[in-house]
Amino acid sequence: MVRFSQLIIDIPEIDEIDINPVLFSDSNIVALDASMLHIAEIEPTEHKIIRGDLCPSHLSIPPYPAQYCKEMIATDGTPVLVRPIRAEDEPILYQLLKSLSDESVYSRFCSLPKDMPHEKLVRFCQIDYDREIAFVASIRGESDAEGLIGELRISKLPNLESAELSILVSDQWQGKGIGNMLMDYCLDIAREVELKSLWMEILKENRRMIKCGLKCGFRQAHDDGDMVKVVLDLAQPAG
Repeated sequence: MVRFSQLIIDIPEIDEIDINPVLFSDSNIVALDASMLHIAEIEPTEHKIIRGDLCPSHLSIPPYPAQYCKEMIATDGTPVLVRPIRAEDEPILYQLLKSLSDESVYSRFCSLPKDMPHEKLVRFCQIDYDREIAFVASIRGESDAEGLIGELRISKLPNLESAELSILVSDQWQGKGIGNMLMDYCLDIAREVELKSLWMEILKENRRMIKCGLKCGFRQAHDDGDMVKVVLDLAQPAG
């Protein structure tokens, strides 16, 4: 089904496909016959991706943005793979949250949802990439279940021009430059999808994250006692 969906994504001129009959078993699906009933004559420009939008105009929702999978090298030489989150990442994200210290969980969520319920985790992993771009970072060469070291998320506001940025790094990888590396990647993506500004609300005690934000050009916009809000104007040239 995934490959069939990719066919429709890649060839928007396909108007109709008939697959009949289809046999289902406990372990397999077999299409015995298939035919393309109609190929529309459509100018390719009608189906281009609009700038700042991940969804081609002939689709209702954007496909998995595989173009944002990227291999990076941490400061200690460790190879790290950053990729957009998938719906099936729920179990490994749950294990990452369970492995965190209370301090790390509270810094990310301002509460302690270490046993985040299934329903909430599903919404965390199954997203509309045009409105929320989330990524997971894992050690290259290890299984996601064992090698997941971080999660990062760009959540657009209703105006689709500004977004909240959040970054989570597992305890054993904090202080090793992973947060800075993921921050730089998020800023590159935010500029590519033409966001105008990013903001973060950070606990005052999370000095490491505040320092990381200020280093990347964020400026303090609000101080609410326990929280600091920092904002980055993406219209300004990257420094």
